[in-house]
Amino acid sequence: MEYAHAGQFLNDLPNRNDVELNKELVAPGLKVYTTSLKKVMEQILSSDQLEQPDVTTWTIFMPPHPWAPSVIRTRSETVTDEPSGQRRPITRINYLCESITTNCAQVENRVSEMVKPVSATQ
Repeated sequence: MEYAHAGQFLNDLPNRNDVELNKELVAPGLKVYTTSLKKVMEQILSSDQLEQPDVTTWTIFMPPHPWAPSVIRTRSETVTDEPSGQRRPITRINYLCESITTNCAQVENRVSEMVKPVSATQ
């Protein structure tokens, strides 16, 4: 994760020029930031390959949300598969929870639900 504490995300993300606040997903105790459209377009225009741009979403929980303070970061990126050398998109999910133990267990359960394996035939 970019920062060691949840509060740092809340303080620093709004000041970054490559990140935007999602104004549609704002609720008491919740802010969602994502890679800016400008940054995404720069990636698309600078690549000679047609592949998914790297996009990161930070979901920040702060008071009065019970999971506060915590952050769930979802990053979609394209990586090279070592055995085949093929490029493929993946999603990585990390979280940082500084709430009480029971609330952090709920965050961990939510993240686990997000990363359940999907059959290759689906």
